[in-house]
Amino acid sequence: MGQFKTKLFLLMGCFSLLIITAITYADQKRFTNRLLEDAKLHRSLVQDTIMTAVADVDKAYSLMDADLERTMEQISYSLREKYDENPDFESWDFGQLKQEYSGIDIYIINEKNVIAHSSYEVDIGLDFDHTAPDFSNYLNRVRTSGTFVADLVDAEQRTGKIRKYSYIATPDQKYIIELGVQLTGNRLFELFSFVEVAERLENKYSDVERITVYTADGKALGKTDSDGKALALDASFADILKQVKQTMQPASLTRMENGRQIEYMFIPYVREGGEHAESYTNFRLIEIAYNNDLRQEVTAENRKIFILQLLIVFGASLVIASIIVKLVATPMYFAAHDPLTGLANRVAFERKFNQCSSKVCKSGGLMALILVDIDHFKEVNDSLGHDGGDDLLKKIGETIRSSIRSSDLAARMGGDEFAVMLKPIQNPAQAAAIAENMINAFRQPIIVKGRDVVEQFKVTASLGVALVPDHGTDFLTVYKHADLALYRAKHSGKNHYVIFDHTMAE
Repeated sequence: MGQFKTKLFLLMGCFSLLIITAITYADQKRFTNRLLEDAKLHRSLVQDTIMTAVADVDKAYSLMDADLERTMEQISYSLREKYDENPDFESWDFGQLKQEYSGIDIYIINEKNVIAHSSYEVDIGLDFDHTAPDFSNYLNRVRTSGTFVADLVDAEQRTGKIRKYSYIATPDQKYIIELGVQLTGNRLFELFSFVEVAERLENKYSDVERITVYTADGKALGKTDSDGKALALDASFADILKQVKQTMQPASLTRMENGRQIEYMFIPYVREGGEHAESYTNFRLIEIAYNNDLRQEVTAENRKIFILQLLIVFGASLVIASIIVKLVATPMYFAAHDPLTGLANRVAFERKFNQCSSKVCKSGGLMALILVDIDHFKEVNDSLGHDGGDDLLKKIGETIRSSIRSSDLAARMGGDEFAVMLKPIQNPAQAAAIAENMINAFRQPIIVKGRDVVEQFKVTASLGVALVPDHGTDFLTVYKHADLALYRAKHSGKNHYVIFDHTMAE
């Protein structure tokens, strides 16, 4: 009975744990999915905001910066005329020219795409073939076109300051005259500055690590490194820049930085149409770095809550399971067990027998039914009373259990009649050996009310054995044949077993 209660309790506990885990896990999964959806929506908002800011700058300059471009174009043609008159740049006073042209810097790019002369001396010697091959190809196209070209916003190679550049080739195509206007501090630029928008987003959202807008050759617009030079795209992202420029599709990657998980989004932006359709500066690479600190923190906290909820609910379910076990264990137990001996009752035994018989017949195996009848039980019951008889029945149940295998099933069929199902057996000889073992077990002393009933009342056991499928396949048939064998055993001297054969039925 105690083992049955324990098994029932463990079964209900495991079932409760399974259900609770499934429900709690589903809730955890919903929370995680909702968190991911919120993060996705939030990041989409951040990306749209910075894309809009970049687009606004381009639109503003397209609509409002025509005067500046016309000025730069006039200066470019004026300088080209000056070159026709005096192609010796060594004799040019670039500082004076800058003052003459309202602070606009002048650059002379030679045939090797190196800045040979400039009013902005910091950039003299800058080799575009080496530092920006794509831009160098763009300069070659400008050189052969012979037309004036003005870019949108761009970044200085050495300082990263945001400028507007224009280009025109000399008539002999040996040089390119480049003009540069610094936009930092320009009222129009400040009004539509995507750099400030990026900074506001970084400050507003804790998961936005940084936002950087790069030019086509990987120079950051408006950002410098620790040396005061233009911040360059991480060298490990060079392939991504190339990929995004080729496919014009966003890319992403995740990596650990200083023990933190950082997710990078690389978004292409291209201004199409207008006067700047062929401009090298039409392309932008927007890099947004997100950290997962908050998400990981919330997920970890929710995981703790999940485990706590699981423990609380599981504990409560165990308490409920123990109460249910107390209420239903006894009725359930005695529905399938004999209340006196604890063995299976006739109904449960018959049901189990038919199940096992069906499996054995399908597999081509063999099993056996042994009926056990106690010899001289009535004398014990009459002499020692019903309580003595009950005690003897308990001892008989224990004796039968100890003399069979763990895979076998013993039952009290009623009165002093017992049954054993041997499942499976290899051959009839194995059934005979187990029957003989049971006979020997009943020859050992059995003490009831201080008396050895084996010695005093000659208590022994008679056994009848029938085999499945040799002697039948259903319980009633096999039982009938085992009962005939038992009858033969009792009427041929008792205290031994008999295996059924068909002559008994005749």
